[in-house]
Amino acid sequence: MFSLFSRVIVCLDKSSIIKIIKLQFVTLLIGILNVVSALLIAQFVLLISGSENNIENPFFQSVSFFLNIFYPNNLLLYVSITVVSFYVLTIMLTLVLTYFNLRWIQDILVFFQKNLFNYYLEKKWLFHADNSSKDIISKIHTNTERLSGQVLLPFLDLFSSLIISIIILLAVLIVDLRVALISFIIFSSFYVFFFFFFKKKLRKSGDEITRIYPLYFKAIFDAFTSIKDVILYDKKNYFKNFFSNNLTRFREMTVIQAYLSQIPRNLIEAIFFTFLIFVVFIAIKYFNYKFSEISALIAFYGVCAIKIIPAFQKIFKSVTSINSNLSAFENIEKDLVKAKKFELKNKNDQINKKLNFNKSIRLENLSFSYPTNKQAGIFDVNIEIPFGSKVGIVGKTGSGKSTLLDIILGFISPDKGNIKVDDTIVNEHNVKYWQKNLSYVPQNFYIYEGDIASNVAFSADEKLISKEKIKSSLISSELKEFIGNENMNVGENGKKLSGGQKQRIGIARAIYRDSEIIILDEATNALDSITEKNILNNIESHETIKTILIVSHRFETLKMCDKFYFIENGKVEKFENFEDLMTKYKK
Repeated sequence: MFSLFSRVIVCLDKSSIIKIIKLQFVTLLIGILNVVSALLIAQFVLLISGSENNIENPFFQSVSFFLNIFYPNNLLLYVSITVVSFYVLTIMLTLVLTYFNLRWIQDILVFFQKNLFNYYLEKKWLFHADNSSKDIISKIHTNTERLSGQVLLPFLDLFSSLIISIIILLAVLIVDLRVALISFIIFSSFYVFFFFFFKKKLRKSGDEITRIYPLYFKAIFDAFTSIKDVILYDKKNYFKNFFSNNLTRFREMTVIQAYLSQIPRNLIEAIFFTFLIFVVFIAIKYFNYKFSEISALIAFYGVCAIKIIPAFQKIFKSVTSINSNLSAFENIEKDLVKAKKFELKNKNDQINKKLNFNKSIRLENLSFSYPTNKQAGIFDVNIEIPFGSKVGIVGKTGSGKSTLLDIILGFISPDKGNIKVDDTIVNEHNVKYWQKNLSYVPQNFYIYEGDIASNVAFSADEKLISKEKIKSSLISSELKEFIGNENMNVGENGKKLSGGQKQRIGIARAIYRDSEIIILDEATNALDSITEKNILNNIESHETIKTILIVSHRFETLKMCDKFYFIENGKVEKFENFEDLMTKYKK
């Protein structure tokens, strides 16, 4: 358990660890106050029963003697006030501790979620190609919540309850060694038995929840992002059943975890109550004790039990919660450690640099193949794209066009060879500065829910959006119908737009960026030839766009280019004129 805690600590920042230590000092104070309250209540019972002189326990005799020194007159009044004061103070400190525990957990949750979000957002394209967005969402949202609420908070409760239990047991130990040992053996044995009895079932339910959560998100995400197909192909029942089955299974596992963790407390309370009645009965019936003679001890042990049973229950519940939700931590442990290091490393990173591009882009002896398919990729590619040129890239489906563009865009790092901008090699350290020169219009792109202006500026702060640039971008992309209506909401993923309007929003977004290089990847295939021609002319005459790369199956689109590259089976062939390209492509 403590080795697990040390693994969790590695994922935290220094300020969070300091807060944990401070909270444990408050817990220590609460434990001491609990013991003092129990002693004072015992003394109070002695006073009201009139048996303070009959008590045989030397410890209580010492407490009585001590109180009489300070309060020789009106002892009952002062003890009553002190009992209430200590009891109220204990409750207030417990509430304070509870608040700060919850506050700390929420701060940690924010820390984890922010770090993971930033970490995944900075991962390379291949990572996102190999990992489901639903899994990433589940890790950022669900696993971090389970880690903070079902692992870290129970850790705090575990330590707090341990400290309180130890202090109370030490007090009982001072009063009566045998009672302390018997109590400890009974309580600890009982909870240890139940923990190991339920351990496998609790862990299994936790693992099942970890498995189900991505499927839960998948059901929601897939159903509503493909709603037209769901309606057309009448697959509503399939998605209803898929969602319902996973949700039901998740709730079943949650109920199992909650129920099993509650069982011991109810049983131990029944056992303690029975044991207490039995002891009182035996003491009075067979040992001729008067109730007044044992009332103080009963009160003391009763108050200690009231405090220690919840503490033992919290320990049990914390251990079972940690064990049940351990898979949530294990699922993101490595990423949390990497995310923390990444965040520290990039705090002072400069992101406003821009890689100079004045001569050419050169791909030299460049090769890349996908880890899962070594036959797919590009091989021994040598390409030069001069500054100010218009380059056409042609090839059949699966030939390697997308891979080539992904390398130029910096989404993929080559296995060998280099991409040079002027005389600078693009690598993982400067790729973000190279990307500041680029605008990219893919065949399929995402339009988020918002208005026209925010989609064209692409998440730019509203205060920083230039209305003049928005208008200019809309004109250049042949979206004049939206001028004056830039605040129109486009719906989720552009549901309120036509296919051609969506594509032109993507082009407007690329133009708004004011990059020197624009890459059009089948960017006009949803447009009619007249609109396409007008947009290409507008791009060609744009004052900031100097270099154009076009990937298209429309030969009319490629006519504006002054250099061509034909890709086949990952190999690239250069053509200087359109006629030679046409001859090659039609073979």
